[in-house]
Amino acid sequence: MTTAKFPRSFVARNFWVNAIRRYSQEINYVQSQSQKDEEIIDACQRVKEAADAFKEGAKVVKKTSKYVKDTVAVTAGSVRTETII
Repeated sequence: MTTAKFPRSFVARNFWVNAIRRYSQEINYVQSQSQKDEEIIDACQRVKEAADAFKEGAKVVKKTSKYVKDTVAVTAGSVRTETII
């Protein structure tokens, strides 16, 4: 009788140990997925901020180039007028 109980208890113990291990691995997987998702969200946020900064920089460059163009046009016009007269 003891030999008949040993395999059953051994199998039952292994079943529970394996079930607990699988559950633990599943929880760890879910936690790591959650952490990866947070990292992806954070990276996307940083990319969005960088794109916004780039957009603002492009606006400043456009404004500056327009100012330079207008200044050059006015200066060239005044120089041209002085040369002709």
